[in-house]
Amino acid sequence: MKALSALNAAEDGSHVNFLQQESSERGPHLSETLLDSNMGRRLRVPPPWSPPAQTCPVCGQIAPPSSQFAGSQEWAADGAISEEAQEPTFPHDRIVATTQIARRIPLIKLSNPPPSPIQATPPQPPHPAAADIPRMSTTTLSGSNLRAVYDKRYAGDYRESLSGYEYARFRALGHFIPHVVKASKARRVLDYGCGSGLHIPLWESVFPSAELHFADLSGKAIEKLRVKHPRHAARTSLIENDRLAAPFLTPAMPACPTSAETTDAANSFDAIVSIEVMEHVEHLDRYLTEIHRLLAPGGIFIWTTPCANALSVEHLYNIVTRQIDPTPAGSRRWRWEDPTHLRRLTSAEASAACIAAGFEPPRFRFRAHFFSFVCTKLMMKHWPRAAGEVMRLDYEWFRRLPNGASMIGAARKPTVSP
Repeated sequence: MKALSALNAAEDGSHVNFLQQESSERGPHLSETLLDSNMGRRLRVPPPWSPPAQTCPVCGQIAPPSSQFAGSQEWAADGAISEEAQEPTFPHDRIVATTQIARRIPLIKLSNPPPSPIQATPPQPPHPAAADIPRMSTTTLSGSNLRAVYDKRYAGDYRESLSGYEYARFRALGHFIPHVVKASKARRVLDYGCGSGLHIPLWESVFPSAELHFADLSGKAIEKLRVKHPRHAARTSLIENDRLAAPFLTPAMPACPTSAETTDAANSFDAIVSIEVMEHVEHLDRYLTEIHRLLAPGGIFIWTTPCANALSVEHLYNIVTRQIDPTPAGSRRWRWEDPTHLRRLTSAEASAACIAAGFEPPRFRFRAHFFSFVCTKLMMKHWPRAAGEVMRLDYEWFRRLPNGASMIGAARKPTVSP
């Protein structure tokens, strides 16, 4: 924990002597690998057993004889068998190393484990947004259907103010953009999936000299943005068929002829931010390809999205309550999430998708390890602002640890195309 605090302080620009002291005690190289050496031991659930035969405290199964330890081979990363493989294992036993969480999550089976009393939980109430969704499978929430859903939401007070997790994300981005990826000098920035402009004050703060542009699937959202922020009204566009369309025009508010965008905006932006959009798009590959097309060479793509990395409190809760559902595309989602969430990626999967679209390998920081989930359950109803203050501690204290339920990522478009 001391090493993690020192790394976070260094990222904030603070001057600390702990790194030099710790380096002399442990060796010449103190970096994130120190976390690997301290925390890279394999963790097991449940705790180690003792022979001859044991009963699993979770599912009640009897451990197989010592000559049949296939379970350890099944769950070990990269097919490697560790010394711990000589302990009894059960079908649901996950062996996870903290330093390789993102790589191992795809190995977690999405099929239901054997039934047990602990999993006999009452059905979860539907997500509050479910009333907006037509009776259809998530695979059909696309195009005009999804636009209709969000037009209906933005006709009300959807995402009008910061509260709880929105506030915690706002604060995290306010650190990540200028201090981690150092993108504050971008001159032309696009908010892709801007909604009604919830994050405009943040973009004006972290991109102080930038010309800001906005695009969204929902025409209602763009109309509200133009009314609330008229100084940005001329630089708004619709997203149609997974592409940035012509400027958003209405008879009452035509685009400014001197600054309106053309339909072809390729290589136009120094930075594109896309907040909580990746989980909603039907075609992830088309979405990333369009972002790559719009960025200028050397431009940076910054996004946030829910994260499926293992060992966050949220992830463990959904394993125990059996609420991790597979998706048709081979990903997964939490059953109680907003019905328009089509996927929850691991950071390894997000990285692979970005690289396949032509980006350089991304950088990540993480949120929602512990406090966000607990505060949502216990504090949000009565003390939403106080909950947001507590939720931000996940990022401030643990942002380098990958076991978060929310990721913040950044990937650059190469200066020279391959």
